[in-house]
Amino acid sequence: MKVPFYTSETSHRSLRFHAAQLLGTPFAKSSMVPNGGIDCIHVNAFCYLKTGFMKEFHPPNYALDAGVHRKKSQLLEWLDSSLEFERVGNEKPRAGDTICFNMGLSEHHVGLMLDDKEFVHVLPERYVIMSSLNEPYYARHVTAIYRPVVLKEEKEAAGVR
Repeated sequence: MKVPFYTSETSHRSLRFHAAQLLGTPFAKSSMVPNGGIDCIHVNAFCYLKTGFMKEFHPPNYALDAGVHRKKSQLLEWLDSSLEFERVGNEKPRAGDTICFNMGLSEHHVGLMLDDKEFVHVLPERYVIMSSLNEPYYARHVTAIYRPVVLKEEKEAAGVR
């Protein structure tokens, strides 16, 4: 049975700590260097790796402008095929969730939820920032939420609650 990874106050604090390390990092495609350069999927990956959810990260193959030219999202294809994430239906997002935004023809932007409203992300030609789903622009563009999950036995063996 699969269970959510981020369920304890300790895991939430760790997530916020590592997300805060990225604030102000400039956008750089396919990069994951705190204070050097990072893109949106790597913001999530950095935090997932640092908090122990992921042991390694193999990003999807994507073009920077794919959301402008493709109707089918490369990010959603990758998340849907991953065994580490489950798509959340109409539930509210929560800490650790990957939240997907449609800002073109398809979902080509993600953020990492820090609680049920606040998330961290980076946009091209910008810096890593925290934003809120209370902001109408972001709330209007959310199309999918993916929850990090692990096998219950793996979580218990790792001592994660």
